[in-house]
Amino acid sequence: MAHVMPAWERKFLKVFSWTVLIGSGLGFTFKLMDFLFSVIRGDVERAFIIPVVTYLSVAVGWFLIFLWTLSRGHYRDVEAPKYEMLERERQLDEETRDWWYTRWPETQYDAEDLR
Repeated sequence: MAHVMPAWERKFLKVFSWTVLIGSGLGFTFKLMDFLFSVIRGDVERAFIIPVVTYLSVAVGWFLIFLWTLSRGHYRDVEAPKYEMLERERQLDEETRDWWYTRWPETQYDAEDLR
C-alpha cells in the first residue's frame, strides 16, 4: 500500500526542508566564523580550537549522512515507512489472532475490537 503525497504537500515539504537547512547552515557558519575570528585575533585561548574541530567534524559527518540518504532516495516518499509499518502490523494481527485465541480462550474478543 503506497501513499502518494499530493503536490502541495511535496512542495511544502521541499520549501520547509530547504528553509530549515539553509537557516541551520547559516547559523552554523556564523558560529564557526565567530570562533575562527576569535582565535585569529587572539581573544580566545588555544583550548577553544578543540571544540571547533569537534563541532566541524560532527557537522561533516552529518552532512555526509545527509548526502548518502539523499543519493539513496530516502526523501522521495517520507510517509511510505509509516504506511508499510501499519500494513505489517495489520498482517501480524491477522496472522496471530487464531494463535492468541487458542492460547488464552478467556480473552475472546469480537473481530471489530481488534481493528
